[in-house]
Amino acid sequence: MKIGTLEACRLTIYSTNEDVVQMRNVFYFFNNTLEDCNVDATTTKNWWAAAADALINNWHTSVSYYGAHIENLSKNEVAFYPWAVPVDGTSVGQRLPFQCAALISAYTTQKRRICKKFLGGFTELEQEAGYWTPAFITDLEDFAANWLDGFSDGSVTMVPISYRPTDQEYPGFTGALVRSVVCTLGRRKPGVGI
Repeated sequence: MKIGTLEACRLTIYSTNEDVVQMRNVFYFFNNTLEDCNVDATTTKNWWAAAADALINNWHTSVSYYGAHIENLSKNEVAFYPWAVPVDGTSVGQRLPFQCAALISAYTTQKRRICKKFLGGFTELEQEAGYWTPAFITDLEDFAANWLDGFSDGSVTMVPISYRPTDQEYPGFTGALVRSVVCTLGRRKPGVGI
């Protein structure tokens, strides 16, 4: 799929945890260049493997990232790209409960508009008494920097954005903050949602 000039897209990375829990990480990007960005199975896997390179040793061996769903939000085009070889975690420590996650807050150019990225699938080795270890926080900071560097197909780099369907313009990010406390994915009201 091609993401043309001044077009926005939603990139969703799919994974499983223990083969029973589906996890998805959603990213929004904007092509502010004069060239088309080519998005396919190879470019999505290469981007995710590079962006998450620092975290692979922290994900439990049961965590497997296996494909990407891309949606061109400007043209309402959708495609799913399964990866021939998944990106798997390598940590053999005891897996944290499914709801435990690391939280990265990305700040935008607009006041009080913060995007939050929750990442799960980590092990007990990455935390001590409810706080992430300093080494793991450094790995999360590397991931945040790679995310904010944007998505690239090798020649064109799209910038990450905060997306809302009603926006006329998409605010970019000014920086990110990694939370040191082990957070939870249980953010919905009980009985609400799927």
